[in-house]
Amino acid sequence: MDKEIDQVDRTVPDALDREAGIIRSAILMVGSGESDRVVLTGLRLSEQLAQTADPMAEAAGVRIVRLWTTDEGGYDLAVERVPS
Repeated sequence: MDKEIDQVDRTVPDALDREAGIIRSAILMVGSGESDRVVLTGLRLSEQLAQTADPMAEAAGVRIVRLWTTDEGGYDLAVERVPS
């Protein structure tokens, strides 16, 4: 049982860091003008991370749009330029 808890204790922070890095990279890509829009699919923690990423997106002049999945079990994210 302790091994399972230890595994979860390591896996969750790793997943958070990995997915936060993916979102940061998308924000930087769109914010720098390399892309007009980046869609991130298959993130397991998008709901938790999107709220914390919103201020970074705003500072970069982009926005994060929530895209509901067909099963409504969560959402994908799109990072887009803010129309001027």
